[in-house]
Amino acid sequence: MILYHGTNTPFEDIDLSRSKPNNDFGRGFYLSANKEQAMEMAVAKVDQLETGNPIVMDYEVDETSMSTLKVLRFDSYSEEWAKFILLNRNNASNIPAHYYDIVVGPIANDRVAIMAVNNPPGSLKANLAIQICGVNIFCLIGL
Repeated sequence: MILYHGTNTPFEDIDLSRSKPNNDFGRGFYLSANKEQAMEMAVAKVDQLETGNPIVMDYEVDETSMSTLKVLRFDSYSEEWAKFILLNRNNASNIPAHYYDIVVGPIANDRVAIMAVNNPPGSLKANLAIQICGVNIFCLIGL
């Protein structure tokens, strides 16, 4: 399977220490199966840091090698998915909030996180927030 990573500068080696700790699935290397989405992430990174150029890097992942890893998969938006994102976004420590090697699922945008925090799970607004997020992202944790 080919996965894509959007960035603002090219690099040779994946360095997880450069990842921010409060991302949706925790500190990790985020990839998308959707090349266009990776480009959108690259453009956002350039806009955010005001440096570099949008670049999409591609990685070939051997799916059979993933069978020995701890994988958490969210196939659709759910209350469990929203709680997992909030758990990671609210984790202020350097200790991971979970011990999965790979997390697969949709990521949230900031509006979704704010709506999920401000509304109890199961409420109409929280359910609507869950329905407006993007496509699946693969996050490699600690590999």
